[in-house]
Amino acid sequence: MTDDLDPTPLLRLREGVDAGDLAVAAIAQLDLFTRLGSEAWSPAEIAAALGLAVRPATAMCDALEGLGLLDRSGERFTASALARAHLTAGAEADLRPYFESLSERPAVAELTAVLRTGAPAAWASSAGGEDWAARLSDPAFAERFTAAMDARGRVLAPALAQALVDLPFQRVLDVAGGSGVYAAALLAARRNGRTSTTSTRTFAWRTVCSSAICRSSSTSRTSPA
Repeated sequence: MTDDLDPTPLLRLREGVDAGDLAVAAIAQLDLFTRLGSEAWSPAEIAAALGLAVRPATAMCDALEGLGLLDRSGERFTASALARAHLTAGAEADLRPYFESLSERPAVAELTAVLRTGAPAAWASSAGGEDWAARLSDPAFAERFTAAMDARGRVLAPALAQALVDLPFQRVLDVAGGSGVYAAALLAARRNGRTSTTSTRTFAWRTVCSSAICRSSSTSRTSPA
C-alpha cells in the first residue's frame, strides 16, 4: 500500500452507507435533538425517554457523535451546537422538515425498528428478512461475507500488527477471527509466535473460514481452532 493510494476514503464510503439513514431516523422519527436540547443524557436515559433498546441507542449515539451532531462528555451526550441550531423545534433555521422528507425511505424505517426493538435487521435490507448471523448457514453468503471482512482486514490488519509489535506474546487465540487475516498479520510482524483462529457460528461459515485461513497463511504457525 502506498501513501498516495490510501484506501481510507473507500473504507469510510462503505462503512458510512447507513449513516445518513440513521441521522434521518434520529431527526424525523425520534426528534432526538429537540428532546435533548442543552441537557446531557446517557444512552440509557435516551433509550428510556424515547422508548428505545439500550444497545442500539448506544450505537446511535456513537454514530451521531461521529457525524458531529452529538457532543460527548464522559458517558453522556448533548446535542452539538450544529444540531441545536438546525435540528431542534423553534430553531430559526430549522432543517428538520428537509430531513423529514426522507422519513419514508425503507432503510429509515428499518433502522427505527432496530432502535426500538433491539432486534437485528435483515442483512443489507435483503428481501429474505434474515440477519447476517442467520444467513451464515448458506455457503454462498458465508463466502461473500468472509471475503468482505477479509478485504477490509487486509487494509487494517497491518496497522494492528504494528501497534502490537512490542507486546511480549507468543500465542494468540483469535476468537471469531473469520478468515484469520488479523492473525496472519500478527505473525508476519514477528518471527516467533503461533495463532489459532475460531469461527463457530455455523458449519458452512466454519468451512469457509478454515479454507480462507489456510489460503491466507503461508506458515504452519496459524491454524483453525
